[in-house]
Amino acid sequence: MSMVGRIALVLICSLSVTAAVGIATAPTARAQPDDGQPGQDDAAAKKQAAKFLKAGDTLIKQGDRYRKRKHDDKAADKYTRALEAYQRAFDVYPKPELYWLIGLAEQRLGRYLDALRHYQQLLREAQNLNDALRGQIEVNIEECKQHVATLKFSVDPEGARISVDGEDVGTAPYTDPVYLAPGDHTLAVTAEGHTPDEESVTLEEGTESERTFKLEKIPVVVTKEEPKILRPAPLPPVDKKMLFIGAGATAAFAVTATVTGLIAVAKHGTFSDDSLSQSKRDKAASSGKKYALVTDIMWVGAIAAGAFTAYEYYGVYKPEQRARDRRIHEARRLQILPELGPGTAGVAVTGSF
Repeated sequence: MSMVGRIALVLICSLSVTAAVGIATAPTARAQPDDGQPGQDDAAAKKQAAKFLKAGDTLIKQGDRYRKRKHDDKAADKYTRALEAYQRAFDVYPKPELYWLIGLAEQRLGRYLDALRHYQQLLREAQNLNDALRGQIEVNIEECKQHVATLKFSVDPEGARISVDGEDVGTAPYTDPVYLAPGDHTLAVTAEGHTPDEESVTLEEGTESERTFKLEKIPVVVTKEEPKILRPAPLPPVDKKMLFIGAGATAAFAVTATVTGLIAVAKHGTFSDDSLSQSKRDKAASSGKKYALVTDIMWVGAIAAGAFTAYEYYGVYKPEQRARDRRIHEARRLQILPELGPGTAGVAVTGSF
């Protein structure tokens, strides 16, 4: 009987009776009665799992026969169906020992990385494995390693996160080997306060290698600020609004007076023309008097506006402008200003003496 057949027979027997046969079984995760005997549901699960194991073992034997006759496609089909049967057995009755059969099927299919992980998981989780099975597991692990790439990491600083192809591996210091499929991979290491590092590697089948990462700290840039002198706000210019209004009003009145005055003179010329009819002369006289009145009013407005403008200029604007110029001149001669900087405070004296 083949090794697979012997192990499958042991597992089938262990699922069919209460006592373990060949290899010790891990405690079941299913509910048990208080007397320690398997419950009805647990016994049914064992029975169903045993059927899947028997079917898987038969498929493995068939696949081995096809492989001997070089019918690789048919062999792969049998191994694939055997793997499905073993996985279904694990689903109904999850015992770590079943990782052995799952790994065997994966190894026959050339899925060495999956098989290696299941073998290692079996060694970690199964309890009281007999020496024969443990030895065979270790032999199969070494065989799988010949078909995968083994990678180790040396990373500084401690606490840095290590990832392979975007998947998290662990935290430095990480001493366990990482098993990867041969081919191209992207390695990345990140740590807070450090510049991340990334490397692309091509790993060959059966090789062992180590990658060293030493992250550089991100430099802290300290900029020295120049002391700031808090200068007083500049004095606003003297308001010229009323001066402009007065000047504009004076100009408007004067222009209007000039225009109406010219019209009044023209009307007077019409009135003085003896060649015209009396009605035209009377109409021109009446119209001329009106334009003359408007002219007089406009000149009075122009004089008033001019007087207002002169008052705004000489009585308001000029005194305020002289006072502003005096304050600016005094400020330029001597200024005592507050001075602020990083960790400093004081005053600055500027000006001329």
